[in-house]
Amino acid sequence: MKKLKINKWFIKPLFLLLLWGILTTWYIAKYDTALSVISIPYFRSNLIEAPKEKIIKGDKISGKFKASENGLGIISVKFITYNRPKFTDEDELLFRIKEENNKDWHYESKYKNGLMYDVPHYPFGFPVIQNSKNKTYIFEVISTKGNSKNTVSLSKREPGFEAKYKFSKNELLSDKWVFLDFGIKKIGYSLFTPDVLYASLVFLLPLLFYILWNSTIKKYVIAPLSNKALKFTGLDIPTLKNLLKDFAYFAILNILIIFVLIDVFYLQLISDLVYIIIPILWGIYTKKYKLDSRASFAVGLFFIALCPIILIFNQTFTAEKSASWAFMFLIVGTIQALIELRKEEVAIIKK
Repeated sequence: MKKLKINKWFIKPLFLLLLWGILTTWYIAKYDTALSVISIPYFRSNLIEAPKEKIIKGDKISGKFKASENGLGIISVKFITYNRPKFTDEDELLFRIKEENNKDWHYESKYKNGLMYDVPHYPFGFPVIQNSKNKTYIFEVISTKGNSKNTVSLSKREPGFEAKYKFSKNELLSDKWVFLDFGIKKIGYSLFTPDVLYASLVFLLPLLFYILWNSTIKKYVIAPLSNKALKFTGLDIPTLKNLLKDFAYFAILNILIIFVLIDVFYLQLISDLVYIIIPILWGIYTKKYKLDSRASFAVGLFFIALCPIILIFNQTFTAEKSASWAFMFLIVGTIQALIELRKEEVAIIKK
């Protein structure tokens, strides 16, 4: 009995915790592929000029920030893309950066905006500034050929931009404390990025769901909180009470749907592993809740129905993500339906 408890409440949770740490570290390395680079996000409040609409000729994005480290070499800006123009018709964006109060720009270069269709978080690189720490810099991105047909726009989501700092391998490997400090900063700053934080939380879901399912939290915490929320509103509607009870009971499945909606409507990057983990968790817990394939098909059809509505607002990328999630839920539903049919066949044969 004691061994079973150790396995249930120590070994399995520890394994899931280690899995979370490994997957989060892997995703951070994948998100920021340069292992010797630290990416530090800056909020939109650091932007001096931020066009609210599509960027056309003469429009300018500008930002001001204080460098946190030495080795500043990249400014990454998040763009929203629309219909991709021909190469010859693309806008050219002028990027330039300088230290505040300097007359001359440290670096200037033009970039075709077609590149941003493949890399939404576009990195504007420049010669590394070795002694950049604690100095204030200003950068600008100016449209030189933008029009309604070839435009991109600045994302309204945080962070407004990222500054990337390059560390030499010799510096990192020569001192273990420098290496440890670098690792902590790299992971810590990365988790301030919504896409990385979201992926990390998804990787943590197996552990959270395991604890939730095997403990009394669902019964003694989630359900009472739902009832208190209902009393707080002053509403005493039987149908609403039943809905809240169902929401509390199916908390795990509802959390998964909320995570999918966040991915569809908020995030800009696509993580293959997220598209694998959430459907697997959905399949596991629909079985635990004793739901059949109809639940998965219903969710899949819901995300299919969202696509034309989203396209009305010209959000092609969002519609594509909704369609991708519909496909994943329909795959889960199909697998579940095949298993159900197989069980029915076995039951008939036994009779």
